[in-house]
Amino acid sequence: MREDSKGRPLFDEVMATKVLVKFLTDNFDIFTGVPDSMFGGIIPMLKKYIPAPRENHAVGIAFGAALAGQKACVLMQNSGIGLCGDALLGLQRLHCTGVVLLITLRGELEWEEVQHHDWAKCTYDVLKAYDIKIYDYEKLGEKAILAASEESNNGLISAVILHRGNIHEPS
Repeated sequence: MREDSKGRPLFDEVMATKVLVKFLTDNFDIFTGVPDSMFGGIIPMLKKYIPAPRENHAVGIAFGAALAGQKACVLMQNSGIGLCGDALLGLQRLHCTGVVLLITLRGELEWEEVQHHDWAKCTYDVLKAYDIKIYDYEKLGEKAILAASEESNNGLISAVILHRGNIHEPS
C-alpha cells in the first residue's frame, strides 16, 4: 500500500495511464460508461468514448456497438453493476455479443465515501451471481485486460476489477 497526497492509503499503481490506455485501445474499438473520478485520467485519452447517463445505458451502447461489429469496453464503478444486471443478461448474454466491464472497486478503503462500502462487500458476489468471469487488475495487470478481451471475443461477459490507486487519479 502507498499513500495519496492527503496521507490516505491506496493500493499500488499497476502501470502508467498512457500504457493502460494503449492496452485498452489496442484491444477495444469503442468505450462507454458513466464517468467516475478514478477514470479521470483515462477518459480524456480515449478517442472513441461515449458517455452514458446510467450503467444500463452504457451496456446498451456496448451492445449496439457489438451489433455493428465493434468491440466495446464499459467503464463503471462497482455500484453500477446492480443497475445494469438486466441489460447484461438480457442483451449481452442472451445474444452472446461479449463485453468487458472495467470496474472500479469503490468502498474497500475506510476513508472512501460511506455509500460505497456496501458495494465493496458484495461486488464479487454479484458478479459471480451473474456468472461473469472476474480478472483482478492489481494481480494480473495487462494480462487481466488481455484475458477479459479474449473472453469477449468468445461472446462472454467478463470484468476487470481496478482497486483504488491501481490507476492514476488526477487530483
